[in-house]
Amino acid sequence: MSKRTSKSPYSGDKRTGTQKRRIEKKPMKPEDMSKDFYDKYPRWLFQRCDFDHPKWGMACNSGNVAKVFRYLSNLESKKWGEILTDKSGRRNNTGNHGIELSNLSKEAQKRAVDINVDEFDALFSIAVGGRNRVWGHISDGVFYIIWLDMQHEIYPTEKRHT
Repeated sequence: MSKRTSKSPYSGDKRTGTQKRRIEKKPMKPEDMSKDFYDKYPRWLFQRCDFDHPKWGMACNSGNVAKVFRYLSNLESKKWGEILTDKSGRRNNTGNHGIELSNLSKEAQKRAVDINVDEFDALFSIAVGGRNRVWGHISDGVFYIIWLDMQHEIYPTEKRHT
């Protein structure tokens, strides 16, 4: 997955409120992921985590953290290739995939700009069960956790672009 800028994704963004850009629709580029990415085991980091969002932040989801961590812990025995092609669930499709930022809800797009994760073309969603999702960015086999979406609001499937 390509980044829009050449700066490190972990450096602070110096833009002011008036300089923030609108999220543009750019196609995802799966070929940007190295071929050995799919053979790597996942790791989880919180450097990009949005702790303060009133619905998707860690603080407001503290009651769900144990469930999410248990699920992510179980995924550590699988490689990314298995995780991203797992077709379990009632619809027999994968709930683990990348979604272009421009396809996320308007609230998620705005928040991505506010917390400086709009530099990525897409974010990844990992289905934890039911409507529960963990959102983040993957780089070199590391999943940088950003949000816990326990109501499937970031990328609503019933009604897109809320």
